[in-house]
Amino acid sequence: MTEEQALKTILTAVERNFPKDCTSCKHRFYTYKEYLQKTYPLGAPVSNDAVINDWHPQRPLGFLAYWKCKFCSNTLTTNINSLEKDTVWQLLSWLKEEMKSKGVSNSAILNDIRVKIRKQVLGE
Repeated sequence: MTEEQALKTILTAVERNFPKDCTSCKHRFYTYKEYLQKTYPLGAPVSNDAVINDWHPQRPLGFLAYWKCKFCSNTLTTNINSLEKDTVWQLLSWLKEEMKSKGVSNSAILNDIRVKIRKQVLGE
């Protein structure tokens, strides 16, 4: 898997989370683009499987990112738990190679991906 393929796979999976409601103020985010415009990222995204060094999970734990609602400051999440196991394995394999080649954590790689996706979605 290339970085471009990883970006596309992650973006497609994240977009499946929408529409999404804030559990506190009940604001409905109809699209991922609106979500990016009306939330702030909190910390770095994480692959829970990578954290426990499970690169071929039989029951993937998924990827998780935290956000802060601009309307009420509630903490929100986006996840990509809807992927087929083979796709998760491909993403994890790509992530592991990126971590190894760059000498950084899975969160650092995923944060870079989040920044790139944000720029793409918002046209920045």
